[in-house]
Amino acid sequence: MSYARLKHILAGVALEAIEHPGRSRAPQILLAFARRNRGPRGVPLAALARAAGLTSDDAERTLAATALFRPVMPDGRVALAAPFQPFQRYLRRQVARVMVALRLVSVSHGPAIPDEIWRAAALFNAGLFFECHEHLEDVWRVASPPERAFYHGLVQAAAGCYHFEKGNAHGARTLIEKAIAKLAPYAPAHRAVNLGIFIAGLRRVLARLARGGELRAAGRRALPVLPLVDAPSAAAQHSVHHRQEQVAVKGNLSSVRESPSSRPQTPGATMDRVFQYIDAHRDAYIELLRRLCRQPSIAAQGIGLEETASLVVGLMGEAGIRARLVPVPDGAPVVYGEARGKIPRTLMFYNHYDVQPPEPLEAWADDPFAAPIRDGKIYARGVADNKGNLVARICAVDAMLQVLGELPAGVRFIVEGEEEIGSVHLQHFVGEHPDLVTADACIWEAGYRDLQENIVLALGVKGICYVELEARGANRDLHSSVATIVPNPAWRLIWALATFKDRNERILIDGFYDDVVEPTDEEMAQLRRLAPLRDDAAQHRDYGLDRFLLGVSGVELLKRNLFQPTCTICGIASGYGGPGSKTVLPHKAVAKVDFRLVANQRADDIFQKIQAHLAQQGFADISSRALGNEDPAKTPLSAEIVRIVSESVRRVYHREPQIYPSMAGTGPMAVLNAGRRIPTVGSGVGYAHSNGHAPNENIRIRDYIEGIKHIAMVLHLFAGGR
Repeated sequence: MSYARLKHILAGVALEAIEHPGRSRAPQILLAFARRNRGPRGVPLAALARAAGLTSDDAERTLAATALFRPVMPDGRVALAAPFQPFQRYLRRQVARVMVALRLVSVSHGPAIPDEIWRAAALFNAGLFFECHEHLEDVWRVASPPERAFYHGLVQAAAGCYHFEKGNAHGARTLIEKAIAKLAPYAPAHRAVNLGIFIAGLRRVLARLARGGELRAAGRRALPVLPLVDAPSAAAQHSVHHRQEQVAVKGNLSSVRESPSSRPQTPGATMDRVFQYIDAHRDAYIELLRRLCRQPSIAAQGIGLEETASLVVGLMGEAGIRARLVPVPDGAPVVYGEARGKIPRTLMFYNHYDVQPPEPLEAWADDPFAAPIRDGKIYARGVADNKGNLVARICAVDAMLQVLGELPAGVRFIVEGEEEIGSVHLQHFVGEHPDLVTADACIWEAGYRDLQENIVLALGVKGICYVELEARGANRDLHSSVATIVPNPAWRLIWALATFKDRNERILIDGFYDDVVEPTDEEMAQLRRLAPLRDDAAQHRDYGLDRFLLGVSGVELLKRNLFQPTCTICGIASGYGGPGSKTVLPHKAVAKVDFRLVANQRADDIFQKIQAHLAQQGFADISSRALGNEDPAKTPLSAEIVRIVSESVRRVYHREPQIYPSMAGTGPMAVLNAGRRIPTVGSGVGYAHSNGHAPNENIRIRDYIEGIKHIAMVLHLFAGGR
């Protein structure tokens, strides 16, 4: 009954917010609570009030009106009422989904989206399937004959998802199959609904049903979204005349598009004209990035991935890039885009639209997905990693098409939604679609300015073997007085971890270094060129350190950082970690450890060696699980694309690039490019204090605009331009 009551209350909150957008603050304050709450002690009321932009009194009244919470405690904290405590995960997911729907309400409702479709999408995407079904049924009954089958299909889809969530497998399967049959003739889009994406989502539900298992346990991640085609694309379904008469709207590429014949084609400095266009449309390009950053896309939590992928497809379409979603079984869809060029060479861009979780939220100065501009910077989760780089590349294509009428060379975009959780399904995508990942060269997702404002280019990535280790003791936590006779899994895990590495940073796992290769003479020469240009002292001061590990500096620092593997304890959890004391003997201990790998090491091989090491050291009882394996990859310093990107840096930034043979971080370069021998260079719009993966992530606007120009120049030079 408590679960049903919680669902009913949240449905009421969502419906009120959708009916009266901007009036209700309940969703914002509920989301703030759900993200911050870690147990029965609750969350400070003052923190919730700040997050929702309310006074403490208004926040208290808003929370009380939901009937979900206990009265504010004497210490000023707010906690869920006892009946709802077991359903905190559901609360978090559902409120996050409501917020996605509210963003749809506030942003996407343009003149090309019919009112009844807008309302249906808001209800559906908030998880209000029953209410969506009732609304659409009223529309269907009065629809004209050509539209009746379409609306009836939407009615059946909403009803099918309602039955899926209730655990009625037979009803869900029957209704969703009928919905697909009715909607398919209207694909790929009709009445501003992106039916290609929607039907793919419905088919994933059918696949989940075919595998069986507990439906409710599948969670909302298995449910589709009802995606809308962006207003300019929807308008194109009516007439070319209507599209040409669109009024320019800030932050919309389609609205500022000119016909090629109307642009002056006088001879002159080609790239000067492109750069002038970028400067003239600076504000629109900034708004495009903020628009994408306002859409949450948290892979680790399964939040907003399909919505974001659909938005990326729309942004590419507005820029003149043919884009589509490529479904991936049990994973986030990949966005594929392409545009032909004047010559038959192809430059591929790899990016990702997913972001890290924004926690700890209290450390942010603003809502992580509000994308405010402050002091010449855009602040948002994912703005540096990796949405800023992605949108800069889309805008570069747009600018060149606007000025030149065609691209100098062809481009391909591969934009995945799971990079932040190890690109777990990218290998499947590559295997199923090898024709989509062929290119003459590739620009990787990231690059940055260092502390000295040097432009850093990276030609490779380290691999990773990310492992979760778990030690277990008794069948429950016990009083610590029995520690004389009951084993402590926390100690057991610590002893096991201590066998991984010695105090001189040497990893002790048998065979771990067998495949490690020394840098080539060419790579060492490059390190010697880089070392004098770095300020090691400034960097360790920036980290709050007196010196680096083992006292390394100069060439040795670079060699160690780029060409040596690591073993890093990323986190340990066991027993009690709250304020004050609690005398407890924990029943389990968990550690997360990552091993960064270098050339010729293989992640699967290292994982097997870790398991063998634990057994050899007497810790076979400690379970190990691989959470993400990726192999290293590198591009030679002599590759043509390295010369091209370097020359672009000189022309755009008026600086000599700092070319790193590899980066110390990891990405799926081996999956996407290494097997095809596609030379790859990483370049991007971040800077030394972008705070990637941390609170208050940001990029500087000037770096973003220069990044657009840089990619445009790369395309120009890649096609043989002078």
